[in-house]
Amino acid sequence: MKGPDHGNHRHIHSGNHGRRRPRRGDTDLPGAFDECTAGGHRGFTGGYQRTTDRNERQVLRGSDRNTRYKHPPGSGEHSHGWGEYPPGQGRGSSSDFRRPSGRPLVSRIVHSMPDSVGEAFQTVRDTAPEHTYRGAVVGCGRMGSSIDDEHVGQPHYPWPWAHAPAMMEARGIDLVAAADEDPAKFADFRRRWGCTALYTDYREMVEKEAIDVVCLTTRPEPRAEITVGLAELGVKAIFATKPMCRTLAEADAMIDACARHGVILAMACHLNWYGYYTTARRLIAEGAIGPLKTMICHSPSTLSNIQSHTLALLRLFAGAPAQWVVGLIDTDELARSEADIPGTGIVVYENGIRTILNSRSESHVYSWSLEFIGETGRIVSRNSHAQFELWTQNPVTGAPAQTHLPGPWHPRSSMVDAIEGVCRSIEAGKETTCPGEFGREALEIAIALRESHRRGNARVDLPLEDRGLRMG
Repeated sequence: MKGPDHGNHRHIHSGNHGRRRPRRGDTDLPGAFDECTAGGHRGFTGGYQRTTDRNERQVLRGSDRNTRYKHPPGSGEHSHGWGEYPPGQGRGSSSDFRRPSGRPLVSRIVHSMPDSVGEAFQTVRDTAPEHTYRGAVVGCGRMGSSIDDEHVGQPHYPWPWAHAPAMMEARGIDLVAAADEDPAKFADFRRRWGCTALYTDYREMVEKEAIDVVCLTTRPEPRAEITVGLAELGVKAIFATKPMCRTLAEADAMIDACARHGVILAMACHLNWYGYYTTARRLIAEGAIGPLKTMICHSPSTLSNIQSHTLALLRLFAGAPAQWVVGLIDTDELARSEADIPGTGIVVYENGIRTILNSRSESHVYSWSLEFIGETGRIVSRNSHAQFELWTQNPVTGAPAQTHLPGPWHPRSSMVDAIEGVCRSIEAGKETTCPGEFGREALEIAIALRESHRRGNARVDLPLEDRGLRMG
């Protein structure tokens, strides 16, 4: 696989481009597990123990920045975990998290495995991107940097969710720069992640820093314009948070610009990469619940913003575009608004699979639930993706039988997996897990549900003819 090519004027920036990851049979791999991380490989910290020793270096993870780790006595010479700094180095730059070999610490856990490892670990190693890309965040606020501060006391969320630390933890990419039109955000971003290449102009950043992959975490209002601008600058991939934008015309322009310039456009609806849902899709494909017929979702959210996660996930499970909807909004007054509002509806996909969707603005998130119902069983996700159940039939009595859904043996942050997936999409030349079309369909369904209510709860066929319709 040919490495990324930026042209001669960018060659000086591409120190790690084209570096092939180790393969089975390589003889220069270090010993197994000589370095472990306390980040994406949750539950496997390689023998680290907590300490409050002021002499130990900080682990930098959102609001957990004051937690520190060290190896127990006799555990070997290595003392740097995820986010710990070698002496004299700062936080977050692509060099801060490296050994003399130049490999990211977070990658070394899989790159350091000898050929005798089991098939499962070999699979992890083989999912790493082929090359290392130069990454940047555009939007240094909540989603770009600080959202994990909100997840304290919620251990069922595999951290990180913020794009900056997820990019730092992901294999195949380095966080090298960030941009935001508000320079007041730079001090906190620099403090958290050690990134010093900070710009108020994303165009200048892309050109000076030779950026390959951009995590776009701005507010929805400027997102379409920035996406088109990034595509014209020739970045390799854009990973845009939800909702995609405000109007269908903006969504069309984003997708068209990326297609025209050969840029991967992926939506940051990271549940599409979450290991439990990946397992659920595999079980459905293997016939564990029979052919998928119906999907049911209750979400404590509005239709366009948080519900974009759900609609993108349902589109992935359905395996076909949405064909028509019927919607119900709580009041006619709400339905007359162009704001992002809650609502209820039915979505029918081209292959006949149906979704029943209920979206309410509640005061807690733990009512978020999903059901995937087949002819012979169902898969249930409860309490905001914290619990998963597999229901099948007893082969003798036909009675329902409940088992715990087999989880991923190697649970990781879905945002980390998503960013790695975007890097692999560059190499494959196509994004399939959550492309821009999924984001546009999520926005279109949300708008169509409102339009159905406005038309007396009538069926509304997709795609909508009026591309100027707006939500948010």
